[in-house]
Amino acid sequence: MYSQGYISWKLSDKIGVQRISVETGENIVFYENHIDTLPKYTLNYDAQNYEITLKGHLFKTSSGLKAVFPGTGKVFLVDTAAGIIERIDETYYSGYNFDSYQFIRNDTIYSFGGYGFWIQNNLLTYYSDVRKEWSLFGKAPFALESPDLQGPQAQISFYDRLNDILYVVYQNEAYSYSFISRSWKDLGQSSFGLNNQSGYMVHTVSDSTCLLMSSLKTYWWYPGGNSIADITLENGGNLTNRINVLGLACGYSENDKLTVPKHSDKLKLGYYFESLKLRTPPI
Repeated sequence: MYSQGYISWKLSDKIGVQRISVETGENIVFYENHIDTLPKYTLNYDAQNYEITLKGHLFKTSSGLKAVFPGTGKVFLVDTAAGIIERIDETYYSGYNFDSYQFIRNDTIYSFGGYGFWIQNNLLTYYSDVRKEWSLFGKAPFALESPDLQGPQAQISFYDRLNDILYVVYQNEAYSYSFISRSWKDLGQSSFGLNNQSGYMVHTVSDSTCLLMSSLKTYWWYPGGNSIADITLENGGNLTNRINVLGLACGYSENDKLTVPKHSDKLKLGYYFESLKLRTPPI
């Protein structure tokens, strides 16, 4: 039985993924043919009452490696050299941004959208190192709604770092937010048809492109060029599942390679890695 509150990253010199838990300090490396259990990380906080059931996101910042968890507001500083994790936020309100899209811009972590028990929100927030909490940056021009947790995915977002624009497809309507002009634009009806399915995970490929990965399809998306392409492999190598029993990410990029963790009930380890050459359309 694996614990929760996971963050993970691909090893740089071999096929393998290191995963640690901010709840227990558990430190495990998943290799192609074996699993190594390493010394636990030291937690500089009382994690006894933490209930972090989602996978976290890692961001490299000037002050260190930060881990954030949608729906909780919690922010952790991870020192991989010393083997120490420290909680650095003082968040009080939480629970309103599960499945939010989080990204880094100018050394600051932002979060957009997501849902709580009663509402699908339209908020763009950022984490302030000074205040040690999440603050409101702006609101999208679409209304708040009650989330349909059983229906298709309502929101898909991607931050175009090259042009400093946040793109959002919400209920098949496309929007963009320019950080330069600090203004939203309604781009009209989306022709993607992506919301007919659910469970897409956004995996950044470059400063202006990403993959939208699910268990059925994988798309390459270039919102700045109004382009999308179905790049699903016939063997399903680049497909993934939101519910990963090992708590790993949907994929890990390194140069032009993509490593996708796969679950298998036929293998003794219970998993394997698809190592793929990332083939995307030219821009």
